[in-house]
Amino acid sequence: MKGLIPVKWVPTACPVCNAGSAVETLGVRAQRLVGRACTLDMRLEDTLCLACGLVYAATRPSEETLNAYYRDAHTRCSEYVDVPPDYDAARRLASITRLVPPGGRILELGAGTGDFCSSLTEAGYRASPVDPLTDEVWPSRDFDAILAYLVLEHVYDPRRFIAEAAQRLAPDGVLIVEVPDFLRDPVASLVPEHLWHYAPQHLSALFADCGLTTVEIERTNASRSFAFMIAARRAVVPERPAFDSKLIAAMRAAYERTAFLVDAEQMRTDALCNSIAAAKPPCVFIWGANEYATRIGRRLSEIGYSETQLIDSATSKIGTLHQGFSRPIKPPVFSGSEPEQCVILLCSPAWNGQIRTQVEASRLRKPRIIDAIKWQPSARE
Repeated sequence: MKGLIPVKWVPTACPVCNAGSAVETLGVRAQRLVGRACTLDMRLEDTLCLACGLVYAATRPSEETLNAYYRDAHTRCSEYVDVPPDYDAARRLASITRLVPPGGRILELGAGTGDFCSSLTEAGYRASPVDPLTDEVWPSRDFDAILAYLVLEHVYDPRRFIAEAAQRLAPDGVLIVEVPDFLRDPVASLVPEHLWHYAPQHLSALFADCGLTTVEIERTNASRSFAFMIAARRAVVPERPAFDSKLIAAMRAAYERTAFLVDAEQMRTDALCNSIAAAKPPCVFIWGANEYATRIGRRLSEIGYSETQLIDSATSKIGTLHQGFSRPIKPPVFSGSEPEQCVILLCSPAWNGQIRTQVEASRLRKPRIIDAIKWQPSARE
């Protein structure tokens, strides 16, 4: 096992209400998060704020602990498969074209590899990527737009993050944020790295407290199927939304719905694994170190099938020991000596099409390729 990061747990107050409002405990999620060199035992006690309905972790690892884990685990690169971005770049660009003047200065926070900034530059914008984890000093002010795609569910302090971004906007600048839509897809939001679970009203309130007013919300046309996009500008008198019992009840119901959805997904996974084990393939390669692979690896181990190997194209994951597996992750490189009719389970929701093409062009002899995301008990590969 990689080195275990010591965790100092910090009590959390609702960042939207900015006070210790009355809360309701919804459940506990625990999972071991494995990075390149370190492991973090994450245990999140999901809490509902009874004043605004935000769902959040009652305690969270200290900021130093979280940053150490993210620096270790979130290096995103690949030497083994050519995959496109796992978001709809056209929709992102369409939003920016509506909201940002041509040639505007744009800052993307949490930009990853910087691919989208490159697209913005090609579209005529002056775009700069920055990673708050590794860049010690935030860049200059007066940006026409600041972007944060799938960042605010991770950060230690969303209120501070938004306030610092707002201070760097030009007078007519716009802050564009995308986060998982908890009301529409709570399962996608409730992953073990996410501390905060939002409805649009929660971000609108945080924006208002930082001097911004919401100008646009896209719930069905965000760049990810499970997310919503929200944009805000500076305002003399920001409009802060009110919270009512209906929103609080809807957030509670969304959380409760995850139990049914997770159980249904586990039943589907069990059926897939039972089907594979019954066929007795000589070996199974599981491509994609994620929650799908975790469930599959655990189930195959439970029913006594041990000839599994987890592979992944991200160099940051290779060599680590993923939960549910006894062997470290290997790169997806096939020599041609693999036995005939081995099974390849594809576990990447965004990239399975590209991965299938690569497997079909590999040296594997008569592989049985299964899309583990779409597979159903009645399906035939």
